[in-house]
Formats: sequence, C-alpha cells, structure tokens
Amino acid sequence: MSSAYWDMWTLPGVRGHLDAVSADLDAGLSCLWVVPDDLVRSGTADELLDRLAARSDSMRVPAPVATRAPGGPARTRVEPVSGSTAPPDWAKGSFSLLKIDGASPARYDEPVADADPVIERVLALCGATAEPGVDPLLSAVRSPELRGAVVVLSAWHEHDRPGTSTLLSRLPALVKEQGQAPGDRPRLLVAARPEDLVASTLDPVTTRTHWWWGVKDRLDTAVVVARVRRGRGNDAGWLRERVTREVIAEVAGPDLVLADWLARSWDGAMARLPQQVAGLAYTASDVPSSAEHGHGRDRPPLPMRAAWSSGLLDLWEGQARTSPAADRGVDLGALVWRGQNRALMPVVDEHRALLERVVLARASKSVLAELDSGATPRTNGRSPANALELGQMWWLVSSRRVTVSHAQRKLLLCLRRTRNALAHLQALDDDELAELTCLIAS
Repeated sequence: MSSAYWDMWTLPGVRGHLDAVSADLDAGLSCLWVVPDDLVRSGTADELLDRLAARSDSMRVPAPVATRAPGGPARTRVEPVSGSTAPPDWAKGSFSLLKIDGASPARYDEPVADADPVIERVLALCGATAEPGVDPLLSAVRSPELRGAVVVLSAWHEHDRPGTSTLLSRLPALVKEQGQAPGDRPRLLVAARPEDLVASTLDPVTTRTHWWWGVKDRLDTAVVVARVRRGRGNDAGWLRERVTREVIAEVAGPDLVLADWLARSWDGAMARLPQQVAGLAYTASDVPSSAEHGHGRDRPPLPMRAAWSSGLLDLWEGQARTSPAADRGVDLGALVWRGQNRALMPVVDEHRALLERVVLARASKSVLAELDSGATPRTNGRSPANALELGQMWWLVSSRRVTVSHAQRKLLLCLRRTRNALAHLQALDDDELAELTCLIAS
C-alpha cells in the first residue's frame, strides 16, 4: 500500500511496529506477526515482511511448490460509485492470549500439485535429516545452520496450515527444552492472517504475538496527507490548506487509501466533502459498531475481525474507527468539527493575543478596573493570568469603551464567532472559513 508520494514502511507508526518485532527477535524470541487480509492482497504485507527479514541472521523458508491462491473478496475502490454490491463471505478467526483459536477455513483454490510440507522445507533449509523416531523439528533445532538464525515464513503462501501451526508452536518449545543461550537460539518469524493457522497453543515465554492493530495513528495519516499535498497552500491560502489537511486526517483516520484519495482530489470545500468521500466506494460486509464491542487493547475484538481483515476498521487514537467510505453511518460533521478545531483554535488564540495587546494599550485604567471587578453584566472578570478573552474584548469594543480600527473590529468579531461555534461543537461552513481566511491574511 503506497503511492507515488509515500510508502507504508516510511510512516513513523509502521516503523515503530516493525522495530518492536525486530526487538523481540533480537531478544531471542520467536514472533507471530498477524496482519489483515487487505494488507496481504495489496502486496504491502510481503513488502513489510521483506524489510523485517532484511537482517543478516534471517533464513527464508522457500514457498511451497504449489502456492495457494487465497480466495475471498477484498475491499476495492470504485471511482465513481456505480451501485451496491453483495456483501462477501469473510473468513473469520480469533487469537486468544495464549492460544490460536480455531478459525473458520478460508476458501482457497486447489493446489496444482501435491502438498509440499512446510516442516520438510525447514529441514531442507538447514540441511538436516529427520531421524527415525525423532521429532523432525528437533533435528532442525540441533542443526548448526540454524544456530542463532531467524527462520522467516509467510503463512499466506502456504497450503499446509496444520504444518505451519505445528512449526509455530513446536519449534520454540524445542528450543526452550534445549536450554540454548539467547544468541544461539533459532527463532521463528511467522507472518500470517488469522485464517492461515489452525488451533494451537503458543507459549508467551518463547513467542510474542504482534497484531497489525493500532499501528497507524494521527501522525501517520498526517504524513500521508502532507506528502500528497506538498507545495499547496502557500502564501495567502495557508490557513485554508491547514484546515483542509486536518479535516482530511480526521475524516480518513486509519484509512490511508481514503486519506490519499481526499488529499489528491478534494478541493477543501466542506459542502463537497460528503460527495468526495462517497466517490471512493468499498465493497464491504456490515461494519460493526465499535461502541457495542469495545476497542481491543492489542488486537481487534472478534466481532470486528471481519471488518478489520478487509481493511475497513482499525484502532486509531485509542478508538476503533471505521472508514466513512465503507460505513455511511459515520458522522462526518463531527469529524469535520474535530479537524477544524485542531486547525483553527491555535490560530484563534494567536490572534486573540495580538488583539489583546491593542485593546490593553488603548483601554483606560478605569475601564480595566471595571472589567477586573466583574461588575459589568457581560463579563466575569479576567482570568488569573489577566488574559482578555474574545468576549470581553468584544464587549469593550462594542460598548465603545475601547476604539480599534475597522479591520481589527471585523477580525475580533469573526474570531469570537469562530470560537463560539467551535466551542459548541459546530463546524464552520465555507463562507465562514472564507471570511476568516481573508481577515487573517489581511
């Protein structure tokens, strides 16, 4: 998943996630890396696994002779919307803390040749030979070729699901029994979707599980938007561009495809945002309500698993977020308000401080004393830091106790309306944004 402007592996949250997996491998632990089907179908999972495996101690298990072709639908982008599609039959699976729960079998094309057992390929990788009456994986663990090595396996290319699960649970257990030092231990790095494995028990002492859940946060989405929109919003248009970027980041959330789409195609007009979001249509099953099923601390809750697998739901900023391109029930207005609030409140505060200097310089001591006493019906006195709020300054100006220029009066009134609207959870419309942008620029 990338574009001409950005690559997934360069995003800060993704780099941190991959670094955490690598750190566990460096500590002598095996790792199960669980990713959604959407990441596999886009080719991004393979790209990220290649980067995880780009270490001097890694050994890749060759793909089987008959590589399976994963079945089942993935989210697709349709530009423009051309009608509805039937919901797909998503494969479902779950992982408990210590056990790989039984997953419903995924639909696969039949292999074009006999199965090529994964354990036999691991033995061939290290040049070991299975001894009669001995666990073949024990021969691999004892092999000098595997000493200190990271054995990397891409489970979505396998058709030997039982063998993959056995390898994941048995090899770390045998390494533990051998009592090898951390630097000499063979470790596994198995990348899989939930449906790529069958029921098996994992030992948390030897194996760490890393879910692709909450990997991306606001900074990742903002980086994507900034890279796509690089060079826009210079000079007088800087404020409107800031609002546009923040709104895109808030609306898209963890959906980087939607973030890229809006950053390339949306002109920043709030009235056209719903239509622009609808222009990126996903085929999707029903998206569950995050409020009903919780957020999931380190993995997607089971009722959310299908939507997560299809790339339509993820943990973002501590909340399970569904893509508004798939879930028409998302309150776009609330997301727009959040984006505007992040973009505009620092600007409002900055210009409040500038106007405060003007008002304080022109206000008499008696007027300020009246304000500080809280005796007037329109004010409650200044804050402990003696800062003048916009409402207080507007009262001073509108009551003619303080005189400012016409432009300053208009800016003060506009800032006050903007602050009040945002404080009441109301997003600004295009006309209000245009007025504010014009007054700030002047």
